[in-house]
Amino acid sequence: MLENEIKNYIQLEHLALKIASVQDNIEIGDAFNHISIIERYPYFEGISHQNTRNKALYEYVEMLICAFLYSCRFSYETNDPKVLEAINSAVIHLVSVILSRQFNIPLMPMAKTLYDLYYAAYNKLLKEDLPEYALNLEKLKKSIFHGWIRIG
Repeated sequence: MLENEIKNYIQLEHLALKIASVQDNIEIGDAFNHISIIERYPYFEGISHQNTRNKALYEYVEMLICAFLYSCRFSYETNDPKVLEAINSAVIHLVSVILSRQFNIPLMPMAKTLYDLYYAAYNKLLKEDLPEYALNLEKLKKSIFHGWIRIG
Protein backbone atom coordinates (compact mmCIF):
# COMPACT_ATOMS: atom_id res chain seq x y z
CA MET A 1 0.00 0.00 0.00
CA LEU A 2 2.80 2.42 0.89
CA GLU A 3 4.42 1.79 -2.47
CA ASN A 4 1.26 2.98 -4.30
CA GLU A 5 1.05 6.07 -2.09
CA ILE A 6 4.65 6.96 -2.93
CA LYS A 7 3.92 6.45 -6.64
CA ASN A 8 0.91 8.75 -6.28
CA TYR A 9 3.07 11.45 -4.69
CA ILE A 10 5.64 11.14 -7.47
CA GLN A 11 2.85 11.41 -10.04
CA LEU A 12 1.55 14.57 -8.37
CA GLU A 13 4.99 16.18 -8.20
CA HIS A 14 5.65 15.25 -11.83
CA LEU A 15 2.37 16.93 -12.79
CA ALA A 16 3.41 20.05 -10.85
CA LEU A 17 6.64 20.19 -12.87
CA LYS A 18 4.72 19.73 -16.14
CA ILE A 19 2.39 22.58 -15.16
CA ALA A 20 5.38 24.83 -14.50
CA SER A 21 6.85 23.87 -17.88
CA VAL A 22 3.65 24.54 -19.82
CA GLN A 23 3.22 27.81 -17.95
CA ASP A 24 6.75 28.88 -18.94
CA ASN A 25 6.12 27.88 -22.56
CA ILE A 26 2.93 29.96 -22.68
CA GLU A 27 4.74 32.97 -21.22
CA ILE A 28 7.66 32.60 -23.65
CA GLY A 29 5.25 32.21 -26.57
CA ASP A 30 3.39 35.34 -25.50
CA ALA A 31 6.66 37.29 -25.34
CA PHE A 32 7.72 36.16 -28.83
CA ASN A 33 4.28 36.98 -30.17
CA HIS A 34 4.47 40.52 -28.78
CA ILE A 35 7.90 41.00 -30.35
CA SER A 36 6.60 39.72 -33.72
CA ILE A 37 3.65 42.09 -33.58
CA ILE A 38 5.94 45.05 -32.90
CA GLU A 39 8.36 44.05 -35.68
CA ARG A 40 5.62 43.57 -38.28
CA TYR A 41 3.22 46.32 -37.24
CA PRO A 42 0.75 47.09 -38.87
CA TYR A 43 0.88 44.02 -41.14
CA PHE A 44 0.75 41.28 -38.56
CA GLU A 45 -1.97 38.65 -38.39
CA GLY A 46 -1.93 36.71 -35.12
CA ILE A 47 -4.57 34.08 -35.79
CA SER A 48 -2.13 31.14 -36.01
CA HIS A 49 -0.51 32.13 -32.74
CA GLN A 50 -3.89 32.44 -31.04
CA ASN A 51 -4.87 28.87 -32.00
CA THR A 52 -1.60 27.51 -30.61
CA ARG A 53 -2.02 29.54 -27.43
CA ASN A 54 -5.60 28.33 -26.97
CA LYS A 55 -4.46 24.70 -27.24
CA ALA A 56 -1.71 25.33 -24.70
CA LEU A 57 -4.16 27.03 -22.33
CA TYR A 58 -6.61 24.15 -22.70
CA GLU A 59 -3.86 21.68 -21.81
CA TYR A 60 -2.78 23.90 -18.91
CA VAL A 61 -6.30 24.08 -17.45
CA GLU A 62 -6.71 20.30 -17.81
CA MET A 63 -3.48 19.77 -15.89
CA LEU A 64 -4.60 22.19 -13.16
CA ILE A 65 -7.84 20.28 -12.67
CA CYS A 66 -6.01 16.93 -12.64
CA ALA A 67 -3.50 18.26 -10.12
CA PHE A 68 -6.31 19.41 -7.84
CA LEU A 69 -8.15 16.11 -8.23
CA TYR A 70 -5.00 14.11 -7.45
CA SER A 71 -4.16 16.35 -4.49
CA CYS A 72 -7.57 15.79 -2.96
CA ARG A 73 -7.77 12.08 -3.74
CA PHE A 74 -4.25 11.28 -2.55
CA SER A 75 -4.72 13.34 0.62
CA TYR A 76 -7.96 11.52 1.34
CA GLU A 77 -6.65 8.02 0.62
CA THR A 78 -3.25 8.31 2.32
CA ASN A 79 -2.78 7.44 5.97
CA ASP A 80 1.01 7.51 6.23
CA PRO A 81 2.21 10.77 7.84
CA LYS A 82 5.37 10.96 5.71
CA VAL A 83 3.41 10.54 2.48
CA LEU A 84 0.90 13.16 3.64
CA GLU A 85 3.82 15.50 4.28
CA ALA A 86 5.16 14.83 0.79
CA ILE A 87 1.75 15.45 -0.77
CA ASN A 88 1.50 18.69 1.18
CA SER A 89 4.87 19.81 -0.19
CA ALA A 90 3.63 19.04 -3.71
CA VAL A 91 0.49 21.11 -3.03
CA ILE A 92 2.64 24.00 -1.80
CA HIS A 93 4.74 23.71 -4.95
CA LEU A 94 1.60 23.74 -7.12
CA VAL A 95 0.26 26.84 -5.40
CA SER A 96 3.56 28.69 -5.83
CA VAL A 97 3.73 27.73 -9.51
CA ILE A 98 0.17 28.90 -10.14
CA LEU A 99 0.68 32.18 -8.29
CA SER A 100 3.88 32.90 -10.23
CA ARG A 101 2.27 32.84 -13.67
CA GLN A 102 2.40 36.01 -15.74
CA PHE A 103 -0.85 35.51 -17.66
CA ASN A 104 -4.45 35.59 -16.53
CA ILE A 105 -6.86 32.68 -16.49
CA PRO A 106 -10.30 33.22 -15.02
CA LEU A 107 -11.22 31.08 -12.05
CA MET A 108 -13.42 28.14 -12.99
CA PRO A 109 -16.57 26.76 -11.43
CA MET A 110 -16.17 23.48 -9.58
CA ALA A 111 -18.46 20.51 -10.10
CA LYS A 112 -20.22 19.18 -7.00
CA THR A 113 -18.49 15.78 -7.17
CA LEU A 114 -15.07 17.45 -7.17
CA TYR A 115 -16.17 19.70 -4.30
CA ASP A 116 -17.32 16.65 -2.33
CA LEU A 117 -13.92 15.01 -2.76
CA TYR A 118 -12.18 18.23 -1.73
CA TYR A 119 -14.44 18.55 1.32
CA ALA A 120 -13.76 14.94 2.36
CA ALA A 121 -9.98 15.41 2.02
CA TYR A 122 -10.12 18.75 3.84
CA ASN A 123 -12.09 17.25 6.75
CA LYS A 124 -9.78 14.24 6.94
CA LEU A 125 -6.76 16.52 7.24
CA LEU A 126 -8.48 18.48 9.99
CA LYS A 127 -9.42 15.27 11.85
CA GLU A 128 -5.80 14.14 11.70
CA ASP A 129 -4.79 17.45 13.29
CA LEU A 130 -3.10 18.78 10.15
CA PRO A 131 -4.73 22.21 9.72
CA GLU A 132 -1.77 23.63 7.76
CA TYR A 133 -2.15 20.84 5.18
CA ALA A 134 -5.88 21.59 4.93
CA LEU A 135 -5.11 25.29 4.51
CA ASN A 136 -2.67 24.53 1.68
CA LEU A 137 -5.30 22.39 -0.04
CA GLU A 138 -7.75 25.28 0.30
CA LYS A 139 -5.18 27.69 -1.21
CA LEU A 140 -4.86 25.34 -4.18
CA LYS A 141 -8.63 25.26 -4.57
CA LYS A 142 -8.90 29.04 -4.43
CA SER A 143 -6.14 29.50 -7.00
CA ILE A 144 -8.06 27.39 -9.55
CA PHE A 145 -11.77 27.51 -8.70
CA HIS A 146 -14.22 30.16 -7.58
CA GLY A 147 -16.82 27.76 -6.19
CA TRP A 148 -18.96 24.82 -7.16
CA ILE A 149 -22.13 24.59 -9.21
CA ARG A 150 -24.68 21.82 -9.53
CA ILE A 151 -24.33 20.05 -12.88
CA GLY A 152 -27.29 18.03 -14.09
